[in-house]
Amino acid sequence: MSRGTTKDVKMKEVLSLFASYNAHVNGEVFDLVSELTEELRNSQNGSYHGSLFGTLNHMYNSDVGWLRRLREHVKEYQSLAVPELQGDHPHRWDAALTPDFATLAMRRPQLDELIIRFIGEVPEKDPAHSFTYTNFYGDVRTVTFGLALLHMFNHQTHHRGAVSEQLDRMKISNDYSGLVEMINAVDR
Repeated sequence: MSRGTTKDVKMKEVLSLFASYNAHVNGEVFDLVSELTEELRNSQNGSYHGSLFGTLNHMYNSDVGWLRRLREHVKEYQSLAVPELQGDHPHRWDAALTPDFATLAMRRPQLDELIIRFIGEVPEKDPAHSFTYTNFYGDVRTVTFGLALLHMFNHQTHHRGAVSEQLDRMKISNDYSGLVEMINAVDR
Protein backbone atom coordinates (compact mmCIF):
# COMPACT_ATOMS: atom_id res chain seq x y z
CA MET A 1 0.00 0.00 0.00
CA SER A 2 1.37 3.38 -0.99
CA ARG A 3 1.21 6.18 1.54
CA GLY A 4 1.13 9.03 -0.99
CA THR A 5 1.65 12.59 0.14
CA THR A 6 1.14 13.84 3.66
CA LYS A 7 -0.90 16.81 4.78
CA ASP A 8 -0.38 18.73 7.99
CA VAL A 9 -3.90 18.84 9.43
CA LYS A 10 -4.50 21.57 12.00
CA MET A 11 -6.87 21.17 14.93
CA LYS A 12 -9.04 24.01 13.59
CA GLU A 13 -9.51 22.10 10.31
CA VAL A 14 -10.61 19.02 12.27
CA LEU A 15 -13.01 21.09 14.37
CA SER A 16 -14.44 22.75 11.25
CA LEU A 17 -14.91 19.37 9.59
CA PHE A 18 -16.73 17.98 12.63
CA ALA A 19 -18.90 21.09 12.98
CA SER A 20 -20.02 20.79 9.34
CA TYR A 21 -20.39 17.01 9.53
CA ASN A 22 -22.46 17.11 12.71
CA ALA A 23 -24.74 19.82 11.29
CA HIS A 24 -25.27 17.80 8.12
CA VAL A 25 -25.91 14.49 9.86
CA ASN A 26 -28.09 16.06 12.56
CA GLY A 27 -30.21 17.42 9.70
CA GLU A 28 -30.54 13.92 8.25
CA VAL A 29 -31.45 12.46 11.64
CA PHE A 30 -34.06 15.11 12.34
CA ASP A 31 -35.55 14.73 8.84
CA LEU A 32 -35.89 11.00 9.44
CA VAL A 33 -37.27 11.27 12.98
CA SER A 34 -39.71 14.02 11.95
CA GLU A 35 -41.44 11.50 9.69
CA LEU A 36 -42.37 9.41 12.74
CA THR A 37 -45.46 9.92 14.81
CA GLU A 38 -45.24 11.85 18.06
CA GLU A 39 -46.11 8.60 19.81
CA LEU A 40 -43.09 6.79 18.32
CA ARG A 41 -40.74 9.70 19.06
CA ASN A 42 -41.84 9.80 22.71
CA SER A 43 -42.48 6.13 23.42
CA GLN A 44 -40.37 4.69 26.21
CA ASN A 45 -38.19 2.20 24.36
CA GLY A 46 -35.70 1.00 26.95
CA SER A 47 -32.90 3.28 25.75
CA TYR A 48 -30.74 5.14 28.25
CA HIS A 49 -32.59 8.43 27.70
CA GLY A 50 -35.95 6.71 27.43
CA SER A 51 -37.05 7.64 23.91
CA LEU A 52 -35.91 9.11 20.61
CA PHE A 53 -36.99 12.55 21.83
CA GLY A 54 -35.15 11.98 25.12
CA THR A 55 -31.93 11.07 23.29
CA LEU A 56 -32.14 13.99 20.85
CA ASN A 57 -32.99 16.35 23.71
CA HIS A 58 -29.95 15.09 25.64
CA MET A 59 -27.69 15.80 22.65
CA TYR A 60 -29.05 19.32 22.35
CA ASN A 61 -28.89 19.93 26.10
CA SER A 62 -25.28 18.72 26.25
CA ASP A 63 -24.17 20.94 23.36
CA VAL A 64 -25.83 23.98 24.95
CA GLY A 65 -24.15 23.07 28.25
CA TRP A 66 -20.68 22.87 26.70
CA LEU A 67 -21.17 26.12 24.79
CA ARG A 68 -22.30 27.86 27.98
CA ARG A 69 -19.18 26.60 29.74
CA LEU A 70 -17.00 27.84 26.91
CA ARG A 71 -18.81 31.21 26.85
CA GLU A 72 -17.91 31.72 30.50
CA HIS A 73 -14.21 31.26 29.79
CA VAL A 74 -13.70 32.69 26.32
CA LYS A 75 -15.84 35.81 26.22
CA GLU A 76 -14.30 37.23 23.02
CA TYR A 77 -16.30 34.93 20.75
CA GLN A 78 -19.26 36.94 19.46
CA SER A 79 -21.10 33.83 18.24
CA LEU A 80 -21.49 32.68 21.86
CA ALA A 81 -23.02 36.00 22.98
CA VAL A 82 -26.56 34.96 22.06
CA PRO A 83 -29.67 34.77 24.24
CA GLU A 84 -29.89 30.97 23.87
CA LEU A 85 -26.63 30.62 25.80
CA GLN A 86 -27.44 33.06 28.60
CA GLY A 87 -28.44 32.04 32.08
CA ASP A 88 -27.66 29.00 34.14
CA HIS A 89 -27.73 25.54 32.67
CA PRO A 90 -29.93 22.91 34.33
CA HIS A 91 -27.96 20.63 36.61
CA ARG A 92 -29.06 17.54 34.70
CA TRP A 93 -28.09 16.42 31.23
CA ASP A 94 -31.59 15.08 30.61
CA ALA A 95 -33.47 18.29 31.50
CA ALA A 96 -35.77 19.32 28.67
CA LEU A 97 -34.65 22.65 27.20
CA THR A 98 -37.43 22.38 24.64
CA PRO A 99 -41.05 21.42 25.35
CA ASP A 100 -41.53 19.18 22.32
CA PHE A 101 -39.98 17.68 19.20
CA ALA A 102 -41.22 20.47 16.90
CA THR A 103 -39.37 23.07 18.96
CA LEU A 104 -36.28 20.87 19.21
CA ALA A 105 -36.34 20.28 15.44
CA MET A 106 -36.43 24.07 14.92
CA ARG A 107 -33.64 24.81 17.44
CA ARG A 108 -31.20 22.02 16.50
CA PRO A 109 -30.17 23.48 13.12
CA GLN A 110 -29.91 26.93 14.70
CA LEU A 111 -27.55 25.50 17.30
CA ASP A 112 -25.54 23.66 14.64
CA GLU A 113 -25.15 26.91 12.66
CA LEU A 114 -24.06 28.69 15.85
CA ILE A 115 -21.43 25.97 16.40
CA ILE A 116 -20.15 26.39 12.83
CA ARG A 117 -19.89 30.19 13.31
CA PHE A 118 -18.17 29.68 16.66
CA ILE A 119 -15.56 27.32 15.20
CA GLY A 120 -15.04 29.83 12.38
CA GLU A 121 -14.12 32.46 15.00
CA VAL A 122 -11.58 30.24 16.77
CA PRO A 123 -8.00 31.35 16.00
CA GLU A 124 -5.59 28.56 15.04
CA LYS A 125 -3.77 28.81 18.39
CA ASP A 126 -6.84 28.67 20.64
CA PRO A 127 -7.58 24.92 20.51
CA ALA A 128 -4.34 24.34 22.46
CA HIS A 129 -5.18 26.49 25.51
CA SER A 130 -6.87 25.11 28.63
CA PHE A 131 -9.80 26.30 30.67
CA THR A 132 -11.21 25.31 34.04
CA TYR A 133 -14.86 24.64 34.83
CA THR A 134 -16.97 22.94 37.47
CA ASN A 135 -19.04 19.97 36.29
CA PHE A 136 -22.56 19.08 37.42
CA TYR A 137 -21.18 17.01 40.27
CA GLY A 138 -19.16 19.92 41.68
CA ASP A 139 -15.82 18.56 40.42
CA VAL A 140 -13.37 21.18 39.14
CA ARG A 141 -11.87 20.16 35.79
CA THR A 142 -9.19 21.69 33.60
CA VAL A 143 -9.42 20.65 29.96
CA THR A 144 -7.85 21.62 26.67
CA PHE A 145 -10.22 23.82 24.67
CA GLY A 146 -9.89 21.89 21.38
CA LEU A 147 -10.21 18.52 23.07
CA ALA A 148 -13.35 19.66 24.90
CA LEU A 149 -14.83 20.55 21.50
CA LEU A 150 -13.82 17.16 20.10
CA HIS A 151 -15.60 15.59 23.07
CA MET A 152 -18.74 17.60 22.26
CA PHE A 153 -18.68 16.39 18.63
CA ASN A 154 -17.89 12.81 19.62
CA HIS A 155 -20.74 12.91 22.13
CA GLN A 156 -23.13 13.77 19.29
CA THR A 157 -21.79 10.85 17.25
CA HIS A 158 -22.23 8.50 20.21
CA HIS A 159 -25.85 9.48 20.73
CA ARG A 160 -26.67 9.44 17.01
CA GLY A 161 -25.55 5.82 17.26
CA ALA A 162 -28.10 5.37 20.05
CA VAL A 163 -30.76 6.95 17.83
CA SER A 164 -29.75 4.58 15.03
CA GLU A 165 -30.08 1.60 17.37
CA GLN A 166 -33.54 2.77 18.46
CA LEU A 167 -34.60 3.17 14.83
CA ASP A 168 -33.15 -0.26 13.98
CA ARG A 169 -35.40 -1.80 16.64
CA MET A 170 -38.35 -0.05 14.95
CA LYS A 171 -37.19 -1.54 11.60
CA ILE A 172 -36.61 1.96 10.16
CA SER A 173 -33.72 2.34 7.71
CA ASN A 174 -31.28 4.98 8.95
CA ASP A 175 -27.85 5.00 7.32
CA TYR A 176 -26.77 8.59 7.94
CA SER A 177 -23.03 8.25 8.30
CA GLY A 178 -20.98 9.80 5.51
CA LEU A 179 -17.98 11.39 7.24
CA VAL A 180 -15.65 9.70 4.76
CA GLU A 181 -17.31 11.61 1.88
CA MET A 182 -16.66 14.90 3.67
CA ILE A 183 -13.04 13.89 4.35
CA ASN A 184 -12.58 13.02 0.67
CA ALA A 185 -13.99 16.42 -0.33
CA VAL A 186 -11.58 18.21 2.03
CA ASP A 187 -8.61 16.21 0.70
CA ARG A 188 -9.28 17.16 -2.94
